[in-house]
Amino acid sequence: MVEHRLVIGNKQYNMYTLGPIGALKINARYHQDYWMYYSDSETIQKLMVVDLYIRMEDFLSAELKIYAADSPYLYTFLHGDKEYQIGVIWDNIESFIELYRWRLPQERVILMCQSVNMVNDLAKYLTDDVPIRIIGRDTVKQDLIFHRLEHGKWVLDIPDKIIKTKKDNLKVVRDQKVLLP
Repeated sequence: MVEHRLVIGNKQYNMYTLGPIGALKINARYHQDYWMYYSDSETIQKLMVVDLYIRMEDFLSAELKIYAADSPYLYTFLHGDKEYQIGVIWDNIESFIELYRWRLPQERVILMCQSVNMVNDLAKYLTDDVPIRIIGRDTVKQDLIFHRLEHGKWVLDIPDKIIKTKKDNLKVVRDQKVLLP
């Protein structure tokens, strides 16, 4: 991997590109200096996915496989038999609205964005049972805190867990970490 520095306005972003061996590992085509042709938006989206990938591997304590995905998604993460379509909403929310307007996803989807409020328009085209989770750009650097859709609003994804406290005595507790159902 090679480190590059991208400067946009007053902000600097470190960018890492794959060489021929890294591209082979994720089953991507390799073109010499391919990264020079990325727009600022594409570069930022790819950097965000790298942050998510690192955080998910750390959280799962396991290696994730990563594959190129069909647009508007960027990559597919594979953990065991679970597949996650990974997308980033930056300046391209219309692509996801058009996709979901006609076909709701059946597969697990993780969408990254600058903030959860940025994807409120997307909620109009989804139902509560759609397996989409949202994670904010700043949040992913701290923890894996996802949001899911509930009654047309994005809410923290905190599932109920049932634990036994004494013989045949069940108690429902709230857990604050979740990856996806």
